[in-house]
Amino acid sequence: AAKAGDLELVQTLYSQNANLLLYKGQGTNYAFTGHSALHWAAAKGNIEVCSWLLSKGANVHLTNNAGRH
Repeated sequence: AAKAGDLELVQTLYSQNANLLLYKGQGTNYAFTGHSALHWAAAKGNIEVCSWLLSKGANVHLTNNAGRH
């Protein structure tokens, strides 16, 4: 949802599980990257999603599997 820029879906997922902010794709085809929702939103230029995630406390220091923030 963050990768696609779907803020409404991101908000829905977050309301169901606030651990979304720490989720890094475990159990999906994207697990190899270790990207968080914030990584995906930023990489795809989804500023509205980035802003919302940050307002909810997304950790800008969370690293992906390549050790990148």
